Amino acid sequence: MGLHVAHSVVAGAKNPHLKAAAGIAPDDEPLCWPPIPEPLGTAPRMSLKTIQFDDYDLPRFIEVARRWGTGQYGYVVTPNADHLIRLDEEDSFQALYHDASFVLLDSRFLAKIVSVTQGLALPVCAGSDLTAGLFEQVIQPDDPLVLIGCEAEQATALAARYGLKNLAHYNPPMGFIRDPAAI
Repeated sequence: MGLHVAHSVVAGAKNPHLKAAAGIAPDDEPLCWPPIPEPLGTAPRMSLKTIQFDDYDLPRFIEVARRWGTGQYGYVVTPNADHLIRLDEEDSFQALYHDASFVLLDSRFLAKIVSVTQGLALPVCAGSDLTAGLFEQVIQPDDPLVLIGCEAEQATALAARYGLKNLAHYNPPMGFIRDPAAI
């Protein structure tokens, strides 16, 4: 379903479980995180969750989306800094990422951090730019679409702007994400 390139970024840094594993009291703030154990090289390694990003910037992924078709189902996630924190803290969130067909880096800031700290050049494909690109270059008026969220007026305006004939819209109530029956 996609070419997964093994770019890895550590997700989360101030996890209380990691602090406990490192022997740091929950309220202590080390000068750097993770703290450097003394002496170097003698402490056990701690495992942090990682995420793999697909190697696509916006123009390249638009081409993938054009060829995707309707014969298969898949979804794209575009993690930003908040998502990386949630990936460290919420196992259910990590499962959603694992099942995604494509994981595209949303954050130029994170790409810069990875470039400086790990020497990797990660392509960025911001979710907002991707959404606009899909509507402008890929989605056809007869394509079936499901829009989750926003007000009915916004969905109507979107359908009118792009001539969408098969737009289904659902605006769930606030807090639905914490209600398994609503999901």
